[in-house]
Amino acid sequence: MSISYQRLPDQHSSATDSAVQKFSNHCNELLNRLHSERDASLEDAVWSISFSNKRYLNRSISLDFSAFVIEELIFVEKVTLVWDDEKITISPMMFAKWVFLEFVHNRSVDYRLVWTLDVIKMLFFYLKEQQSLVLSSTNMQDFFSLLLTSDFDGKSIVRRHAAPAFGSRFKQIDFTFIYKLLKSYRIDILVTSITKGDQNHCLNDACLAQIGMTLSDYKAGGTFDCLGLDVGRHFVDYCADLFENNITFATALNKTLVYMKAFITGEFHQSRSRFKMNKTVRQALSGRPLQQYPSSERVDHIASYNRNKVVYEKSIDLFCKYYNEAILSNTAFSLDVLNGIANQLALPEGRFDTHEFIRSMLYTRLHDPNLKSRQSILKEYQASLKLSEFVSQGASWNLRDFDRICDKYLKGLKITSDMASKFCSTFLESYHSKALQQDTLTSLTADVEAAGVTMFLAYTGWRVSELGFPSSSIQATVNQDILDASYTPLRFYIKWTASKTSGDTLLEREITQSTAVLAQQLTELNGSGQNKPALFPDSFNETSNASSWIGTKVSRLWLTFPHHYILFKELNELEAINGLERCLTVNELSRHSNLLAKYEMDNSNVIYLLELKRRLTTDTAILALSKRTYSNEKRSSVRFKETLRRYREGELDVDSMCLLDKRLSDETKAGIMSSDYLATTEMINSVRGEFVEGAINATPHAFRHMWAEAVLQRYRGDVGRFIRANFKHIDERFFMAYLRNKEVKSIYDVAKRTTINAIVRKHVESIKDNKRSYAGGFDRFISKAVSITQVSSHEEYVDIANKIAKERIVDIKTNPWATCLLRVNTENHAKCSVDGVPQRQNAEPKLCLGCINADISGSNFAGIVIYTKSDVEACENPNLPYSIKQYHIATLKTALARVKELKTNEKTNAYDAFIAHLRQVVQSALKERQLDV
Repeated sequence: MSISYQRLPDQHSSATDSAVQKFSNHCNELLNRLHSERDASLEDAVWSISFSNKRYLNRSISLDFSAFVIEELIFVEKVTLVWDDEKITISPMMFAKWVFLEFVHNRSVDYRLVWTLDVIKMLFFYLKEQQSLVLSSTNMQDFFSLLLTSDFDGKSIVRRHAAPAFGSRFKQIDFTFIYKLLKSYRIDILVTSITKGDQNHCLNDACLAQIGMTLSDYKAGGTFDCLGLDVGRHFVDYCADLFENNITFATALNKTLVYMKAFITGEFHQSRSRFKMNKTVRQALSGRPLQQYPSSERVDHIASYNRNKVVYEKSIDLFCKYYNEAILSNTAFSLDVLNGIANQLALPEGRFDTHEFIRSMLYTRLHDPNLKSRQSILKEYQASLKLSEFVSQGASWNLRDFDRICDKYLKGLKITSDMASKFCSTFLESYHSKALQQDTLTSLTADVEAAGVTMFLAYTGWRVSELGFPSSSIQATVNQDILDASYTPLRFYIKWTASKTSGDTLLEREITQSTAVLAQQLTELNGSGQNKPALFPDSFNETSNASSWIGTKVSRLWLTFPHHYILFKELNELEAINGLERCLTVNELSRHSNLLAKYEMDNSNVIYLLELKRRLTTDTAILALSKRTYSNEKRSSVRFKETLRRYREGELDVDSMCLLDKRLSDETKAGIMSSDYLATTEMINSVRGEFVEGAINATPHAFRHMWAEAVLQRYRGDVGRFIRANFKHIDERFFMAYLRNKEVKSIYDVAKRTTINAIVRKHVESIKDNKRSYAGGFDRFISKAVSITQVSSHEEYVDIANKIAKERIVDIKTNPWATCLLRVNTENHAKCSVDGVPQRQNAEPKLCLGCINADISGSNFAGIVIYTKSDVEACENPNLPYSIKQYHIATLKTALARVKELKTNEKTNAYDAFIAHLRQVVQSALKERQLDV
């Protein structure tokens, strides 16, 4: 039981044994109150205790205290308390048991006791992580953030995809009671004096920061889903692909529908066939031929046909006009076109300044030619490439060449009236095959709009209340920073209010160029004009519920995402081909070879994607069933209430029955099937909450968390294709402006913990991969740690990753050339250290590339290329003496070593050109050593 004692100076030794015995007796008495059958022993690490309610006579809960002996929970070696005027020393496990028993001994036995024990475990973990002995009002919000976003899985903290219900985690907490208990026995650890008001205030702040709602809303059953970067980046890629492929068609479609509705109302206001004429518009835009009347000489039939023919032809002409107006600018900014132009200009696609340069050239050409001279933008960028770009053709083209290459990608995109019908029918047929239940023109535009709004949330991380800005508030300016202007010629701002933090005061908030273009595309799509909210439709007004509208848009594509995301579809195809028992055809062999080149089935990243695909398929099925609508005889719609009725009667399909059987607890299922079952609103909401608990979902606030993780990983290769393209070229000051807000800072702190865990886990799991994109000091540390501990099983890989992330990593800092993962006891050895204190604000390649804390991935290659440019220029400058060049040579040698490590680990030739270039530069500079002497 791990109890010892210490005699106080003014007490007799005869009292000490009595104090220990009384403490043990007291704890046993509390346990007996909780467990009347008395077969659970105080000394046991696990207690199995029966439910109090006789209805659940055969049910019991397991209270597991074994975790209190692991290092992650031992925030104090021993606890001393005064019992019967004697000092008694107890172990952390015994301390946890005693506090738990004091807190719950008068309660009924049910699952709430397990939840209470979970909170105590997480409190011990938090104090150990923070190297603290006590929870106070100063760090309580951070602890509540942990409770909202994480769980303790028995060994470590794991991220939740959804916040726990208030009743399952926070309703049980009463720090005032615990403090009074501890104070009465002279214990000054665990918690300090915390009033109920302080507790509610800190929890309210944590709720606002982490789940985007007040404590009151959270208590009332408000939901939150934490869409982390691991999942969210794929959803954003799915939405962005859908948006880019369909934005022009949807824009032309919506504009035509709006115009023709007004046209028909104005021109044919006295006609009774306006409804039919509106159907004719949709016929035209669907690519269907004009409906012919049966042979008739009736005047009204002929007149009606002529009116519909006018409407039909005008619809086609308008659609072509609007489509051709939108196609150039929409296509020009698509990621595929940007990459194509970069390839034609002999610029590496991976360079994070390449896209921004091309976007700026296109923006000034298509949108604002007076903002900055395109010739100036081109010359400045070429100057930045001229001396250091290892691709020889990198700066050999002029403005005419640039426009010719752009026109090559943009020409031939326009359509004419005679090809419009075929074009529309083919486009819609292709689109219908990509999405579920998309059978109307309106649904297509709604899907594209939903995809665009989702992208905007991912790119900015803004609250819903901050999204009401008009397009007129978007301002483009010339970048005045001389050094930064070469990479980011233009800067974009939205001058608008952030009511939660600044009231009605207009703030100038920076956005990326791709975000500005996206907002303008959405304005064109929904026809909101210059002075109405850019992201909302023209019909949206002040009485509309913005939060509900945005939430609907974000969730609209979520249920189709696992089924139609191209990456998941390719993995499904690969698994299907692998599962064939017959010989493959020539086409199947070719396709199989292509897929295997993209996805190595035993690679850790591919294994994760397969698991994610299966998880999302199941979770979206759960969410779809929870929202399923039925039509009863009275044609009214009912949802989960009807699902439960059909479940009771056995009328659901097999898959739905299995989902409910698997997800609902035995107690809940017994209640549903019981004779006294009442389908009250409270009961339905409770069952639905249990059913969807833990299912991954997308909500507007979840993107704030994903945005913070994207900031931390923006230079790494696993942030997603479109997020990387949006964030990668942005400097640190852009993000630090966001972090001035206390709420965003709280989200950012949680994101740091999550990001460190994710980076270390992926790094450790990659050790066994045939190809792995890592190099640098941190990679050597990981490899050595795995080798020394002789890790073999998946569980062991997970354990060591958790151990490294929790015990060894102090902080993270993102740089273009490397990610700094500062480790415990490496402060003196860090290359940026001054007097034993790391000065990470001074990070640069010459320090980081050779540092033991540098985590370098393949995606950092572009940063190494760009930020060693000055060293290359110095070494190639014939006017500089060797005494100066030697320092730059040292940096290039280190860069060369890291890139060669990447080449070896990735087993690729992609780095050969740069390696050869650096070798030549270094060797040429070294030859000057003798001359300099």
